[in-house]
Amino acid sequence: MRGSGKKRPLVTRDGLVAASGPVCFVFAPALLTVLVTIEMTRRHVVAFDFDHSYWPAGRRVLHGLSPYDPSWQDLGTGFGFPHSAVAALFFVPFALIPLHLADGVFTALTMAALILTLRVLRVRDFRIYGAVMLWPAVVFAWQTSNMTLLLGLGIAGAWRYRDRPFVAGALAGLIVSLKLFVWPIGLWLLATRRYAALGWAIVCGAALNLVGWAVIGFDQISPYQRLVRADTRIWELRSYNVIALAQLNGMGRTAAYVLQFSIAAVVGAACVVIGRRGSDQSALVISVALCLLAAPIIHLHYFALLVVPLAVARPKLSPAWLLPLPMLLPVVAPATWQLLVGMTIPATVVTIILRHPTQDRPKALLNICPRDNKLRPGPLAGRSRMGRGKMTKFFAFLQTYIATRERHEDRGATMVEYGLLVAFIALVVVLGATLLGTQLSSLFSSFGTAL
Repeated sequence: MRGSGKKRPLVTRDGLVAASGPVCFVFAPALLTVLVTIEMTRRHVVAFDFDHSYWPAGRRVLHGLSPYDPSWQDLGTGFGFPHSAVAALFFVPFALIPLHLADGVFTALTMAALILTLRVLRVRDFRIYGAVMLWPAVVFAWQTSNMTLLLGLGIAGAWRYRDRPFVAGALAGLIVSLKLFVWPIGLWLLATRRYAALGWAIVCGAALNLVGWAVIGFDQISPYQRLVRADTRIWELRSYNVIALAQLNGMGRTAAYVLQFSIAAVVGAACVVIGRRGSDQSALVISVALCLLAAPIIHLHYFALLVVPLAVARPKLSPAWLLPLPMLLPVVAPATWQLLVGMTIPATVVTIILRHPTQDRPKALLNICPRDNKLRPGPLAGRSRMGRGKMTKFFAFLQTYIATRERHEDRGATMVEYGLLVAFIALVVVLGATLLGTQLSSLFSSFGTAL
């Protein structure tokens, strides 16, 4: 009112909360992306995997040479192509253009794949797009220009079109043909009784590999297998998995493999059991976790696949999206405590999703109107045989009580969550601009020295 004499403050709490979104989730990710790009371009290490593995392999196939010829490979320093024939054919179109131009095109493609992944999974909260660009795993993925973010897009498409057998199966067959370690997506199709989609995945995968090896040459299967075994021996102790953790603490190689595969078998069985019970979302989450658990080599950028289960279960920003931010860990040869951190954070994310799923909840008998906080008939109200008896009133009271408590708790937690968001993002931007560039530059400097 005019006569009250009170002046409205220029800065309000609601105004600060509204302004913090664009600053933290648009400006900060853009700044980090620009800083990393400038630093890595200055050191000539942008698109390292693409330069030293993908593009040379596509070039050799284009000239009728084998991508598995050991004469040009040095797996210890990153030179080599321990990937499938389908992957070799996938990079042939990029070999048609000059290397520096292909670097930019494929790097932009990986970034676009991340954005499309969130769009395909119907994520509309712009803050999530900025938050994932701050993940160290995502930064390593697009900075080295590998296939991880493309695989995430394929998993997202299989989930989005899971009720279309051909689409879901074709996508699953394609991504497994590109990188075998995502085979648990096929297990998810099996666990959720999508037999037609699984059949299409097998057919499409077999057709793709038949064409790929027909072009490369079936006689190159043995050199490919030797290359994969050699790559596994070199990188298994530099990975973020149980095998590396066990061997670094004195366990033998065979025992370490048995331990990891035993844990993976238990997780796979859980995926099947949960999927058989009709929990599509939980089964998908476990299958993605199995991708990150069962493979003998797990690079840091593989954890960017966590974007998919988080987007499915948490389409709006929550503290779970911030948990991968502290993973500023070594790219290779992590210490024991770094392995524990790198494995604990993804496990925590998966646990949070499984403890509080969103799409696996049963429909309610009664819904609560957000306007007047009163009960309205729910989707199952017409199917209930309990009528208006005491049991219905009891469940209605219980649902009202729980929803009211959650609403009041959310009001008090909003400012706390925003404070945590701002603190985490500021920390990641500051440390990322310094540590991330230092770690990558030291890694590639050692590669250059070895060469």
